[in-house]
Amino acid sequence: MEQRVTVKPLGPHTYSAEVVEGDLRRTIEVLVTDELIEELQLFEPDEVRLVTESLDFLLEKEKAAGLADPLDLLDVRREYPDYYEEIRSRLDAV
Repeated sequence: MEQRVTVKPLGPHTYSAEVVEGDLRRTIEVLVTDELIEELQLFEPDEVRLVTESLDFLLEKEKAAGLADPLDLLDVRREYPDYYEEIRSRLDAV
């Protein structure tokens, strides 16, 4: 099934993400906290890429219809213990 994620900044650490999965199109608000950035040990983070990669990660595990809105990325680790390791790997890939 085709999936697409488009991310736009709304304000500091807050993003609007349009998620398309097949015929479903959703817009959700995504929050990136300072705590998340510190825990991921990201220095000068590209938050748009972080949100995009995080949503791609989530869409590999669940349907777009099941994504929380608003979605605080700090909460993803509680449900998926491998999130931090996977996101660090994705962000390191060029």
